Amino acid sequence: MQATRLVAALTTVASLVLAGAMVPAKADRDVDQIDAKVEAIMAIDGDPAYGEYLGGECATCHRRSAPAEGIPQISGLDEHHFVRAMVEYREGVRANEVMRTTAARLSDEEIAALAAHFAAREPR
Repeated sequence: MQATRLVAALTTVASLVLAGAMVPAKADRDVDQIDAKVEAIMAIDGDPAYGEYLGGECATCHRRSAPAEGIPQISGLDEHHFVRAMVEYREGVRANEVMRTTAARLSDEEIAALAAHFAAREPR
């Protein structure tokens, strides 16, 4: 009797585990939502002057020597790439806690402004 219950319980657990394994990863499930959010931000006319004002904090880490430290250069970065990265951090797709925290507190307008500012800058 107990063996039958154990087998039934293990069968149930195994089927739940297998069903969970078939669920797409968060990144796969949310691609359409992320694409829509990126396009919505790209439709905003970002103010480069406001982006410059906001970007001081970014420059703390994303400075000239940053690539040698594993931090990407963002001056001269294409707006679409910048916006997509920020949305992916904000949505938890990318796994850097500092960037997740930073992106989470930015509005769509602020992301658009930062993207416009950094796209207009010459790479250093």
